[in-house]
Amino acid sequence: MASWQEEFLGATEGQRCEHAVFQEVETAARALGFEHCAFGLRAAQLISYPKAIILNNFAASWWARYVNSDYLQADLAVPPGRRTHRSPALNDKIFASTRQLWDEARCCGLRVRSTASSLEVMGVAGLLTLARAQPALSAVEFASQDIKLCWLVNVSHRTLYRIFASRPRAVSL
Repeated sequence: MASWQEEFLGATEGQRCEHAVFQEVETAARALGFEHCAFGLRAAQLISYPKAIILNNFAASWWARYVNSDYLQADLAVPPGRRTHRSPALNDKIFASTRQLWDEARCCGLRVRSTASSLEVMGVAGLLTLARAQPALSAVEFASQDIKLCWLVNVSHRTLYRIFASRPRAVSL
């Protein structure tokens, strides 16, 4: 039986559709114990790209609220993701300064979240967020998921970047 990593690679190799790749990211997220995921790709120095391309499977109502409230700027996972490969698992203590964002996320059933990023020299950054309703992410699970999450964000980043870079002009999703 193939591992989820082998299945991911087999399903995404040569793929030209970002939505098909993201479906495989969703499948991998479920294999890791998470119901929801988002992948953002940012190419800061390329004029042909929007500021960020984000694919996600969050409820449309939550995503609209997140975007309309400009939570991307307040989200504590985003700045660390730009500088490090792994953000800490989020909880009440970490979200103390952005209580409204955390409260609204929990009301939408997002109680546990883990993030990892992929940073490249050319100014291209990818950020993968996995979320679930229950149970809390223990220190043991956080440690055991670390290498898997880092693998997934890096392979997703390279695959999605290849798709978008092959287009004459990327579109905002």
